[in-house]
Parts: sequence; C-alpha cells; structure tokens
Amino acid sequence: MAAALGGIVTAALVAGYAGGGAVNGVEVLAGEVTVRNGELVLPARAAVGIGDGKSIQVTGLFPGGDVDVGRGPYTGTNLFAHFGAISGLYRQDGTTMGDDPRSRWLPNGAPTTLELTCDRMLWVREDGRVMSRAGPDGPCAPTPLWVRAGGETRISGLTRDGKTVPWTVTRFAWEPMLGVGVAGITAGALLGPGGMGMLLATPVALLGPDMGLPAAALMLLIASATLSGVALARTGWRRWTAVMLAIGALVDSGRMVYAHSVHDAVANGAVEGAVAATVDIGLLQRKVDTIVNRTRPILAKIPAKPPLVVVLGSSSSGGGTAGRFWPDVLRDTLAGPAVISLAEGGATTWHERRVLETLDIHPAACVLYMGQNDTTASMPGVTIAELARGQKAKAGTWIAPETMDESRENVAAIASRCTVTVAMAEYVIGRTEPLGKFAMMLQTIPGVHVIDPMPVLTSQPRALLMLDDVHPSPAGQDLLGQFVAEQLRPLLAP
Repeated sequence: MAAALGGIVTAALVAGYAGGGAVNGVEVLAGEVTVRNGELVLPARAAVGIGDGKSIQVTGLFPGGDVDVGRGPYTGTNLFAHFGAISGLYRQDGTTMGDDPRSRWLPNGAPTTLELTCDRMLWVREDGRVMSRAGPDGPCAPTPLWVRAGGETRISGLTRDGKTVPWTVTRFAWEPMLGVGVAGITAGALLGPGGMGMLLATPVALLGPDMGLPAAALMLLIASATLSGVALARTGWRRWTAVMLAIGALVDSGRMVYAHSVHDAVANGAVEGAVAATVDIGLLQRKVDTIVNRTRPILAKIPAKPPLVVVLGSSSSGGGTAGRFWPDVLRDTLAGPAVISLAEGGATTWHERRVLETLDIHPAACVLYMGQNDTTASMPGVTIAELARGQKAKAGTWIAPETMDESRENVAAIASRCTVTVAMAEYVIGRTEPLGKFAMMLQTIPGVHVIDPMPVLTSQPRALLMLDDVHPSPAGQDLLGQFVAEQLRPLLAP
C-alpha cells in the first residue's frame, strides 16, 4: 500500500514537470526553448518570435557564438542581423546589404546587448557599437521580430520598440496526471522499492535542466535509482523487471548523448559553413574600397604644401564612425600637418596596405595603431593572404587573418611608402601575449619607430580610459592623441 501511495504522489510530480515547461509571452518558432534560472534558453537552431515592431534588443550570454536577430516573417521574406565571427546585415537568400560584414567575436564572459532597429535606416548594434547599417528595402513599418540561435543562447532580456517583452513558464499541467497516476500505482505496486526509487528520481531528473545539469547525467540518475531497487526486490521477476528498466534508462541516456552531439555538430557545421561561404577576397576587398572611396574626396581638398600624416588603424582609432577619436586629437595638437585617418572597423594590416597602394600616396608620416584584428582568430581556416592566392575558406576551424610574417610584410610595405613611420601595438585588456608578440615583430622592421601606448592607457583607472577591453574612452582617446603628437613632432621637424 505504501508503495502504491508513493507511486501516486511521485507520478503527480512527474506529470506536472513532464507536462510543464511551456514558455508563454514569446512564440517558439523552432527548437526546444526552455526557461532556466530566469533566462530564456535557446539551443542551436532554436528560434523565438516576439511580435511585430520596428526595433528589437536582445540581452544575454552567447557562449554558442552566433545569433541572428531578424525582421519579417520567419519563414518568408525577411532580413536579419547576424552576430558572431562575422557580423552584418543579410537578406533571407544570404546576400549582404549595407556596410561590409565585420569580423568580430561575440564576448562570452559578460552580458551583451544586440540590437536591430529600423528608423529611416536599418541599424545593427552590439553593446551600442554600430556593426552595420543600410537603407531599408521598404518603409520602416512594424514587422515580425525574431531571434534565432546559431549556438547556445541564454537570453535575460528582450525589448520590442523600447518595451520589455516578459515571458513565463508553466510548471504544472494537470491533464496528464490521471494516466500517469495509474502508471504510478502500477509501478509502485509491482516493483516495490525498486519502482519507488525510479519514480522518486524522475522529478529530480526533470528539475535538473533548471539547475544546469546535463540531460545524460540525469538519465543516469534514474538508472542508478532503479538499480538500487534491484537488491531490495523481493522476488526474481521483480528484480529482473528493475534490471530491465535500469538497462533501458542507461541505453536512453547513451542515445541522448549521441543525439545531442550529432545535433550540435550539424548545427555548428551549418553555421560555420554559411560563414565560410560568405568569405572570399572580394568581401575583404570591399572594405578597402570603402576606405578608398571615403578618403579620395578628402585628399583632393588638401593643399600640396602641408606635410601629410596618415593614421592607419581599426575601430579603436575611430573606424570610420562619427565622433572624436585620437586621430582628431593628433590633428588639433600638431596644428600644422594635414592629418587624415584611414582607420576602419575590422581592418587588418592587409587592408591598410592595400588602401595606401590604391591611393598611391607617399605621406610624410604614417602612424599605425593595430594588432588586435591581425591576431584574433576570425577567419574560417585560411589567412587573407591565402585567400588572395586562391585558397578557399574552410568551415570547422578559426585562425587569425594574418600570420606574424604576413603582418610584418604588410607593415614593411606600408613603411616603404612613408618618410616616417610610427607604429604601436594596440592595447587590449587580456591579450598581452599575442599583442606583445606583435609589438616585438614591429621592432624588427627597419626604419619603424615603435612606441608603447599601454603606459598612457593605464595611467588612470580603467573605467576612465577604456570603454571596454579594446576601445579607449573619450578620455583615453584624448591622452592617446596627445601622446602620439609628442612622439611624432620631433620626427617631423626639418
């Protein structure tokens, strides 16, 4: 009797958790979306819709590394912002739109906010930084908004048109309890303590995902509980029934491990394959063309007499975005030479070398502040130089865009065009070793004056001088520009 009553209680718990877990407030478009510790958890290739609107913000952790934020019908005509190793705006057919996609890894250690907004223009932002922009194909009317995970995604906040989108999870579903209750009575009566062990372990296993425990481990818990009942079974047939249930649980746990590994491999392979398919030398050349087209009108307005100083860099030097950055401070501090910036977000030394060669200019001075993009693993299996030689991008591995020798060759080619070359390895928090090697490489190039920005950007508390691990704050930009001016002024003296 005790076993039967225990079976009823346990079966009720099992039914509640087995039938529960339904997510409310968002529409599950694909995959098995769950709620864990207050976060919306999307496994690879899962997707949720949040209704119609003009803008969507997604805040969370993205350890899977890739996520799409889209506008338009999920299964129809739409466009989406892809965030990951290469971030940008894409149409449903995979063609890019707007600015060139930028090489960038999503940070994994801290919450990140991703945004897609339609406000006369389409804007894609990551933690406020503009990653891409384009003119919309039509008016900025409300359209379905959705989020799709390329890898595991844990969402802590969703906003549509500035308003929070809440979600809840239904824990108990009472309808299936009767049927499972009957099964519980039967199992409790027939299997005795062995069946009780299995049933009591089941709610713990179902609660496990909320505690972050892997599914396979939870299935093993059920198997272990069932095996523990084998010794307590009073007759041979009860003992063998418990053994068979334990074997079944063990087999099912093995199946789950295999299924999850295959699913993850397929999903990750699909994402990596899609990224690899977009990367060719033409994609990288477009960034060069963007810088060249922006710079030519500026060069045409510069009188021939003042010496020309050219800044070569990436997003930490302004990257072609609006604002006041250290090249502007350098221009104002020197107050004489014509200073122009060729910096562009995501640029490597390969890009900046091609820009100088395409513009065919020979500046009085070149100031280079680079290294982060050259040394960050953001290319699918090939370096830029290998792409230029006709090799194809490969899914499954990520490597730096340049080997150290290739970066050295690029910087040497840049220096050969400049009367004076001043070079700095970027200061990036947490990347001391690779950028230290980049700085040592710069010192091996004849005629290059290597200076170190780290003492300047660490002279005051980090919160004052750095916006994040890579980009100096406005105060940091001011100090860096003044520092470069002090180092460059005597080199420009007649």
